[in-house]
Amino acid sequence: MGNAKYYEELVREFVEYLNAQSFKPKAPDEIPVDLRGSASESMPEWFTWKILAGADNPWLAALEQKLPRRYPPAFYKLISRYRFCDFEVGPIMFFANTGDKVFYELAQRVFADKHMSPFLLRNGYLQFGQPASGNYDPICFAPRDLKGKHESRIVQLDHEQILINDRIKITAEISASIEEFMERTIRGEFEVS
Repeated sequence: MGNAKYYEELVREFVEYLNAQSFKPKAPDEIPVDLRGSASESMPEWFTWKILAGADNPWLAALEQKLPRRYPPAFYKLISRYRFCDFEVGPIMFFANTGDKVFYELAQRVFADKHMSPFLLRNGYLQFGQPASGNYDPICFAPRDLKGKHESRIVQLDHEQILINDRIKITAEISASIEEFMERTIRGEFEVS
């Protein structure tokens, strides 16, 4: 289950499934020109879009150099091989991976909060999104637990505990891994928008 071919196939299926669900249209300032589809029928100034394969995502090297560890392999395959706007799957709003200066761009959002971002990274948490509800809590890949059994669980952290008390408080464990989350998404367990 932990081999490169498995991750590649899982990510391909995840992307195909997401693209088949029709994402919410985006405003022009949220979507680079090369990711735009047609104008939205209900909002003509907005655009449809899909996740697109990218031959090269050069901004990832600079991002990785600033992180305390690598992203989990399946997530890394997603961000290294595909370009996308921010999108929601179940409880998670995934940050965008466009290589552009959109507000929710992963390479910028990971470092955007000058207090919370360094605290998360210092403690081994890799943020990749926020709750789909619009809450400011970070959604992260957690570091390996103390028993060494679980690495890169997807967790939601209480942002107020971080900002006020310099304390990690997990408010929800969303999934045991990104692979499990992708598999559950493909099975239709989460709504996509």
